[in-house]
Amino acid sequence: MDYRKAHEIGINLANYFKGFQVLVATHTDREYIIHNHLIINSVNFKNGKKFNKSKNDMQKVKDYSDRLCEEVGLRIIEKKEYQVASKKRTK
Repeated sequence: MDYRKAHEIGINLANYFKGFQVLVATHTDREYIIHNHLIINSVNFKNGKKFNKSKNDMQKVKDYSDRLCEEVGLRIIEKKEYQVASKKRTK
């Protein structure tokens, strides 16, 4: 995957947050791990309501992100698999 494709996925994910301002930063921590960070203004500029980030709400965001990635053929890393990989990299 290249930076442009990763950034496009990030922009599509940002569109999930209708009415919220979202900054998408696409970069790499290591030469082979391209990823996005989303910074979300918690107050909706259209209706003034605050984004509720309950566990259920965050799972919906993750599920949407996973769907976007699957649509372009990316493999979804399961939480346990990610935790194991992270521990291996820090040793």
